[in-house]
Amino acid sequence: MSASSPRPRSTRRGRSAVALLVAASTIASLGAAELSFRAYLYWRYRGHVAEFMSPIWVLLENSPLVFRLPPNQVGRAGFTFDATKNVPYRTNSDGFRDREPGEKRPGVPRVVVLGDSYVFGWAVLEAETFPTRAEALLRREGRAVEILNAGVPGYNTEQESYLLEEILPRRRPDAVVVGYTMNDAEPQMNVPSSPATTYRYVRSWLWEGTKDLLRTCCFPHARWLPDRRNIPRLTYTEGFEAESPKWRESKAALARMAAFCRRRGVALGVMILPDFTQPFDGAYPDASIHAAVSAWGRELGIETVDLLPLFRNRDHRDYMVAGDGHPNARAHDELARVLRDEIVSLLGDRRGEGAAEP
Repeated sequence: MSASSPRPRSTRRGRSAVALLVAASTIASLGAAELSFRAYLYWRYRGHVAEFMSPIWVLLENSPLVFRLPPNQVGRAGFTFDATKNVPYRTNSDGFRDREPGEKRPGVPRVVVLGDSYVFGWAVLEAETFPTRAEALLRREGRAVEILNAGVPGYNTEQESYLLEEILPRRRPDAVVVGYTMNDAEPQMNVPSSPATTYRYVRSWLWEGTKDLLRTCCFPHARWLPDRRNIPRLTYTEGFEAESPKWRESKAALARMAAFCRRRGVALGVMILPDFTQPFDGAYPDASIHAAVSAWGRELGIETVDLLPLFRNRDHRDYMVAGDGHPNARAHDELARVLRDEIVSLLGDRRGEGAAEP
C-alpha cells in the first residue's frame, strides 16, 4: 500500500468511537460531580438547620416565607451595633408586632402595612412605629381607620408577596401599603438559606462553587469569575444592575401583589423608604433604586411615594437610632405623616368616621 493511500474506514470509525466514549465519560463524570456537590450542599444545609436556634426567628423549611416571628411572643430586639441596648416587643397571634386584630369592625376601613424591620420598628418602641402613629393621626382627625403592622424584620419583597397572599383573605383589608427599603431585592439573612435559593440563578452549582474557590484562594478580584450566587450584598445597587436577576424578582413580586389586590378590590400603595445610615446629600448611594422602584410603580399602576425628597439634604444622623442605624422615633413621625396621606388617598370615599381626639 502506498503512503498516499487513504486510511481504512474502520480506523476512522474507531477513533470516532473513542472520541464519543471520552465525551460521554466526561459528561457522565461532570454530571456525577454536579450531583455529588449538590448532595453535599443539602447535607451541609440540613446540618445548619438542625443547629439553628433563635429566640426571634422561626425557620419554615418548606414555605416560601422561609421564616417568621413566633406568635404571642414577648422579647427584646437588640441594637445592631451596640449589644448593650435593646427595646421590648411583643407579637400577636399572627406573629406581628401589633395588638390582636380581631374581627373587622363595620364601617372601619382596615389597612395592612407590609415591610421589613423599618415597618416593624426595630430599635424603637411599638407606640413609636409609623403605622401606629399614622393610625393615631387619623384618629385625631376624626377618621376611624385600623392599621395593622405586618412588618417582619429581614423580609424582602418576594417574602412580603407570599405573606400578603396568606393574610389578605383572613384579615380582609381595604388597602395595603408596602414599605420598600433599599435591600428589598436582596435575599434574607436571618436564617440558613437553602442551596436552591443560593443557586437559583445558575445552572451548574459545581462550577459556581469552583469559581468561589478560585476567587478565595487565587483570584480575589477577577472579573472573569463573576459571582452569580444569590447571596446578600451590602452594596444594594449591585442588585439593580441591568444584568442582575434580583431586581427582576423584586419587581415581579410587586406585580404579583398588584394583581392579587386588584382581583380582590383592595387598594395598593408603596412607600419607598431611604437608607437612614447614609447621608441624604449628593453622596447618597441608592438614588438609582428609588428611581427604579418609582418607575415600577408607574408601570404597574401602583400609587407610589418616594420619601427620599422629603429627607434630602437633612442630616441623616438626626433620624437614625444611635448604635443601630434604623430610623428613630423622629423619623417614624415623618413616615407616619406620609403614611397618613397615602392611606387617605388609597381609601378615597372609604373613610371611617370617628370622634376626633382633643
